[in-house]
Amino acid sequence: MGIRARCVVVSLFVAILVHVPAALAMRVADAVEWNTKTSNPAVRQMLTRVIEIHGKLGDAYQIETRLLISDSEDINAFATVWHDERVVVLNAGLIDAFEGDEDSIAAVLAHELGHHAANHIEKGSNVGSALSVLGAIAGAVLDYKLGTGGLASEATDFTAQLISRKFSRDQEREADDQGMARMLAAGYNPQGAVRMHRRLLEAEGDATSFLSSHPGGEERIARLEAFIAQSNEAQALASKPVVALVVRPKISDDPIDGISLERYAALANALAADADAESAYGKLGIARDKYAGVADKWNERMRGDRSGKLARRYDVAYLEASTGRFAAFGKRAAMMFRGEREQSDSSPPIPVAEYVAILKMMMRGDAELKESLAEHKMTPYEWHIVQSWWGQRLIRDEAARAELAQALSAEDPD
Repeated sequence: MGIRARCVVVSLFVAILVHVPAALAMRVADAVEWNTKTSNPAVRQMLTRVIEIHGKLGDAYQIETRLLISDSEDINAFATVWHDERVVVLNAGLIDAFEGDEDSIAAVLAHELGHHAANHIEKGSNVGSALSVLGAIAGAVLDYKLGTGGLASEATDFTAQLISRKFSRDQEREADDQGMARMLAAGYNPQGAVRMHRRLLEAEGDATSFLSSHPGGEERIARLEAFIAQSNEAQALASKPVVALVVRPKISDDPIDGISLERYAALANALAADADAESAYGKLGIARDKYAGVADKWNERMRGDRSGKLARRYDVAYLEASTGRFAAFGKRAAMMFRGEREQSDSSPPIPVAEYVAILKMMMRGDAELKESLAEHKMTPYEWHIVQSWWGQRLIRDEAARAELAQALSAEDPD
């Protein structure tokens, strides 16, 4: 997804906040219903396999739960109750992280179903906390992660009423034990649980990862490995080969006409920043026709990469090449895109009040973007950088989300 598309997504997030300023929303779709509607073969393949895994584990537990897929990029999953119905939610980010290993997906689902089977939610010993997931910012994630093109019209907005539960360590261990037993009963390789926890440890630096709400990765890996070593049933299944949930063709990242993806992103940034497009090509040492051809080919390749890895590399490289008065904020946005943390008390590129004023003017459609920004002495290029910084900050900082929600819900001065 290019930088301009991400700016539009942030604007969609703002629109939702205007309507529900007190509750941040996430967007979810019922896996079974979505599977009947999608016309995308890759998405249908993914959903069919996930539904099958969920069904086998439900049979092993002898419980019924509803499976939802959320559009959150967070590598996470959770068990909860919605209107007295038992629910398991898998985030798109987690599916993306494990789409090459269906046993790891089975391990996640077995664990979450274990919470339901042990009545951890109903016992009330756990503390509920509102989901801090920005559904609208992540609203396009399923488009380029999972390859669908229409989830928005088929999805449901769940506000903070949909609760993510925090469980005690004893409850987590119990869900692990229950999950391992049901994985074996359903015929899944128990090593998938070990691989799952090792992969999650890699993502532990992200506060929104699975391990932030499911603590103790190293300890749990040791317990799982000890169990497998002592169980004949587990060892009989442990040699099963890894099976991919979704098989995707490898997308080449080789240079196109001698220009790498990072070089293309830097060229795109430089052209966007230069007010004189004609002279910009000369300064960059590339002919307009060659650049247009390279751009078309790289954009086509990124659209074909359903993993989103090329698009994320492009985003990072584009922002790294930021110039002008907001260059430092572009580079900080690139840092956050890479998963690195920025200090929560760092100052924004423009004051919150000014940022909100521009957003509201854009939402009202008072003028064209360039004219609206001119009133604030800002170019569209600078606005793209500002939007990118804010988008990344809002995904990662609950205080920033609350501040922006309050500012958006406030009445404009006369």
